Amino acid sequence: MSDVPSHYTQAGGILERILTGLGDAGLDRERFDHRSVAGADEFHLGGPAATAEVVAAAGITAGHSVLDVGCGIGGPARHMASAAECVVHGVDVTPEFVDVAAELSRRAGLGEVTTFELGDATELRAADESYDVVTVLHVGMNVADKALMFDEMARVVRPGGAVAVYDIMQIGDGEIDYPVPWSTTATTSHLESPDGYRAQFERCRLTVETTVEQTELVRAAISRATESPPPVNLSHLMGDGFTEMFGNLFAAMSAGTVAPVLMVGRR
Repeated sequence: MSDVPSHYTQAGGILERILTGLGDAGLDRERFDHRSVAGADEFHLGGPAATAEVVAAAGITAGHSVLDVGCGIGGPARHMASAAECVVHGVDVTPEFVDVAAELSRRAGLGEVTTFELGDATELRAADESYDVVTVLHVGMNVADKALMFDEMARVVRPGGAVAVYDIMQIGDGEIDYPVPWSTTATTSHLESPDGYRAQFERCRLTVETTVEQTELVRAAISRATESPPPVNLSHLMGDGFTEMFGNLFAAMSAGTVAPVLMVGRR
């Protein structure tokens, strides 16, 4: 995982780019609604619409404690905490992401219900059976040892709780051109098929309740963003390279090589 943080922060200066984008749009840099930065901080295909699907499928409700593994700069955590009135703790391997996540939550007024720490998906610091729901949004593509990641998620979720995985999965043959949003080269890209993910759920005795390919949801979200551009977008997160990254990803999706898939298993 050592090359993963450098991929995500190669442009540096994430917080200032996002705040500048807000200021350029005439918004307050110091106090803002978390939805104002969703174009950058909901860093997964489908953005807020996809997060809402995760919340519904996992059954996240008021009072739940949620662990968001690979939380990025905290967009899904803020979305879940606000929409479902739950408490979310995010873990990410990228130091700058963790720092930016905490600062954005503070400025969005969600600092008390979202917390963040530096950590690895394959070695969580959480105690056994300490969360009602564990979420993983576009993270598994960077994790070579899926078994260890699933072992950890199954360990920290409570009986009756859910593990929700929304990842880009390999659904067909074909090569992928790099860079893509999750990796500059094939070295840190570890795609798996839906069958492979299902096998991990079942191995950990997590009963799969939901398996949904979200390609149509993603297309609709892109259409909405094109018609009404958000005040900040993924260029504020990833820098100028985001255009090539997403171009390569969409080419692989169009070729039937990869697709965004949501899977939810219950303990």
